[in-house]
Amino acid sequence: MKGDNVIHRTIILADIHTGSTSALWPPEQQLGDGGMYTLNKVQQFLLVCWKDATRRIIRLKPDVVAVLGDVLQGNSIRDGQLVTNRSDIQGRATLKLLSPIREKARRFFMFKGTPWHEGKASESTGILAQALDAEVCPVTGEYLFWELYLQLPGGDEPIIHLTHHIGATKVSWYEATVPLRDTLMLLSELTRWYKDVSPNVRLTVRAHRHRCIGIYIAPDIHAWTTPCWQLKTAYAYQKSIVTLPHIGYLLIEWDGKDIVIKPRLYTVPLPHVEVFNAD
Repeated sequence: MKGDNVIHRTIILADIHTGSTSALWPPEQQLGDGGMYTLNKVQQFLLVCWKDATRRIIRLKPDVVAVLGDVLQGNSIRDGQLVTNRSDIQGRATLKLLSPIREKARRFFMFKGTPWHEGKASESTGILAQALDAEVCPVTGEYLFWELYLQLPGGDEPIIHLTHHIGATKVSWYEATVPLRDTLMLLSELTRWYKDVSPNVRLTVRAHRHRCIGIYIAPDIHAWTTPCWQLKTAYAYQKSIVTLPHIGYLLIEWDGKDIVIKPRLYTVPLPHVEVFNAD
């Protein structure tokens, strides 16, 4: 690391779900056969937040940007909340959203998400990742990663372990259980098999839940789940109506000594309250 005051910055984005009527959609994105789509109130709110996030991220000129899966909503015929069921158009819309951030990132990684949204082989997401000149996985030769051990420069060279999938819960006060369990299991497996040459994992990051939570594990380990860019869908209303999605991204800073995780969150709109007037 050059100099004592150099800060390495990593941005984590996840669960953008472009194509959902409850998620981001860029203005003036043409649909099939020349049609246009008008943003609903949810998408207007998310777009304002995304533009603010994009400005802040561009200003930081991050060393790394990682997009942790479920970037597209997909084209399942059972999903009744689609802007369009064409994955190519969803991909072009996402390209518009991510391109300004990609231009300022030194390195750019994209990850596979769930089959419901990306299909079994994540074909459309892979095409998008190639268009964004994402890093190629040295193991598979694809533009998408299942997982990544990202080593930070300088100091004791800590490693961030990144992947999309993690178990979920409907009960807020149990949200720390699975990230804690998975992190300790990962550390145990690595140490058991690789002993003194085990990767120096100091931070794990997971997506999928649409909820942001951070856990400190003494003496120097952190585990986080990421916020998202999608408000409640019909599925969310049916499965977990009492919890709110967390909108935003993670900023990770490393100065050669300490890893600092800074969640950047946007408050979702207040629920509508129907006023009863007795008059």
